[in-house]
Amino acid sequence: MTDQDTLLKRWQYFIAQFVVFPAISWDYTVPSPGAITWQPFCLISPRYAHTSIGGTVTLYATDSYTRPTTAVSSYAWAKVSGAGSIVDNLDGTCTVTAGDGVTKVSCTVTDAASETAVGYAFVHGGSSGNFTAIVSEVSQFSGDLDTGEFKADVTLRGAYSGLVSNDGRDHVILMHVTHYWDGVADTFGGYKRDNNTFVLMCRDSEIYEEAESYYTVLHLEAPSYILKQTGGGTGEMKFKSGGAVAGYYTTADLTPNDAAYYVLRETMNYHEYFNVSLWNNTMTIDNFNIRADTSIWDACRDSHGWNFGILYMNRWGNLNGKPDPRVRYDEWEAIAGSVGDYTEAHLMAYDIQRLRTDRIGGAKIQAILPDMTIVDTSVSAPGTYYTANYGQDIRMTGLLADSAATLSYWMEQHLYYLNTEYQGTFKMAMGHELNPGDVFDMGDITPTIADTITGSKWFVLGVSYRFDFEQGTWLRDLKVTTIAKAPLE
Repeated sequence: MTDQDTLLKRWQYFIAQFVVFPAISWDYTVPSPGAITWQPFCLISPRYAHTSIGGTVTLYATDSYTRPTTAVSSYAWAKVSGAGSIVDNLDGTCTVTAGDGVTKVSCTVTDAASETAVGYAFVHGGSSGNFTAIVSEVSQFSGDLDTGEFKADVTLRGAYSGLVSNDGRDHVILMHVTHYWDGVADTFGGYKRDNNTFVLMCRDSEIYEEAESYYTVLHLEAPSYILKQTGGGTGEMKFKSGGAVAGYYTTADLTPNDAAYYVLRETMNYHEYFNVSLWNNTMTIDNFNIRADTSIWDACRDSHGWNFGILYMNRWGNLNGKPDPRVRYDEWEAIAGSVGDYTEAHLMAYDIQRLRTDRIGGAKIQAILPDMTIVDTSVSAPGTYYTANYGQDIRMTGLLADSAATLSYWMEQHLYYLNTEYQGTFKMAMGHELNPGDVFDMGDITPTIADTITGSKWFVLGVSYRFDFEQGTWLRDLKVTTIAKAPLE
């Protein structure tokens, strides 16, 4: 029996530790146009961790890569500061033995072209988190795929000036959870990290004081907020495929994702503190422009969205770019795959809206092909659902596609999604394996007085958490919708 099978059948509680890490100082620069030399991203998992004094944490840098998906050639670990010690395992991993407080570790990766990148990771050692004693409440904790972000409010009751500066601004805050199942601890070990952690940053704060009562609320967000502060900073950035052209950033076989990769890697030190993982979108284009008044966040999300990719933050602060499974399912499945296989027994409650499947009858679309040709076409919704000439028509412009055939296929899948039959909310007991952007399988749901719900693949659009620190329990609400690639599954 797997952990998820026991969600409703066993005695569960959790203990949370909160750790505040040093504030990050952001550097920002704009390189001059010219031929691009692609440099790697150093990816470290986990970036932020907590353990007992003398406990060990293994850091993995083995996912580090250079555009598009080329693995780096070597890794060099070093201790930067702190009371802990490290051992370079000489296989792309490092073992940190925690001291009392925060140990800062660096990893420098080198690719086959001798280009390098550095990344930092932080391990806190202590009998408890250094912030645990003064965190009294976590509220408004949620993640949303439309915004691509996580956020939460943390209420502090007690003095914290010795731990943070500027009332927490730009400090990283870790929530480390140990779950207990019938009294047995479980950290839900996941891919190169414990799945029991959440990482957010303090954007700003509110200080309340009345008579002898006082407290501070830190407004936490995914680190995307700093990428939004760069509007207009880059000026216009013009990318072009092929040889050198004055005023352009040039590279062979330019793809829309290249613009996101370049600005995230070259314009600021964001990637030194958080992972950036962008899939190899092989659709080439001749030109791509970032407008002068566009933030890094908007530019990178747009570069994905114009040909049905998604760019979003997960709950560890990692920035993930993937093909949208609602449209480019086969490509998404090759990268990610389903998170798990669930049944109705895993749901504490559900609220499902059954929608008409004949809402959108077709789409009139305009896109730019790699040679900058503009193509106009129209696609009718799949006949599986429809009577002829029924449903609204939509219009979409500004898309990028490698051919008219690809565009038509994408739009067909998009119309399947726009006419999906079910959406709703699943209430589940504490857990963390389902996040915005995830797809999971679900067996039939059989409401007491309604037709059987047979959506086999569900897509997580958002999640919100409710914590009860006195009882040591939490609940989560998943905003979900069914998806299907043609033919319907």
